[in-house]
Amino acid sequence: MMRLLLSTLTLSALLLPSTAAAQGSPFDTVVAFFTALSEANHQGIRDSTTENFLVLEHGEVWNLDKLLSVVRPKTTLRRNFFSVVSEDVRGDTALVNYWNKALERSENGEERTRAWLESVVIIKRRGAWRLLQMHSTRLTTEQIPENVAFTERR
Repeated sequence: MMRLLLSTLTLSALLLPSTAAAQGSPFDTVVAFFTALSEANHQGIRDSTTENFLVLEHGEVWNLDKLLSVVRPKTTLRRNFFSVVSEDVRGDTALVNYWNKALERSENGEERTRAWLESVVIIKRRGAWRLLQMHSTRLTTEQIPENVAFTERR
């Protein structure tokens, strides 16, 4: 009987995801947000943010409704690249600083690269990480230090 119980517990531990894996990294929420933004997926944007989410960018403050009002299906293909500067997690709150680069290609093949230096406050709500606030500084690609290594994420 003890052997059966031990076997069952071992099998359960192997098959069930760990709590850390199930909850994911706070930065995974940033990736999910930009994937949804790139796809003009309003529900995906809502799923990765709090209801009182704010974006502070280039002297403007946008709430979630304002952001969603300008997110429309695009004819461009966008690829997102990131380089995390720091991630500080304290309980149900995380502060993440990162470089963000987007490569966009239009239907006619024109390419453009955009870049930002960003920070986000992420909080855990009902077991899931959600963006509470984002501060974004637009950059030219020349302003990105040469030693920054980007990784494409989706």
